[in-house]
Amino acid sequence: MEKEILKEPNYEKELVQIIRGGLSDEDLMEHLSNYHENDIAGALEQLTPEERDSIRFSGKTEPLSESSLLRILWKW
Repeated sequence: MEKEILKEPNYEKELVQIIRGGLSDEDLMEHLSNYHENDIAGALEQLTPEERDSIRFSGKTEPLSESSLLRILWKW
């Protein structure tokens, strides 16, 4: 009997790809809202400081900190 081995999803990797995908702010927020805050935090750690600073939402001109992003997602 063959044992089926399933790969666990790598949500952080998925999120990094989504963030780097060039989506509009609104689409990016929609995608991020589907993930757990721990996965988002892990993905943010994998981004360069420049990439993290480039994440902006709702017309805000200043970059969001990781904690600010997580608070926004919590309210989404």
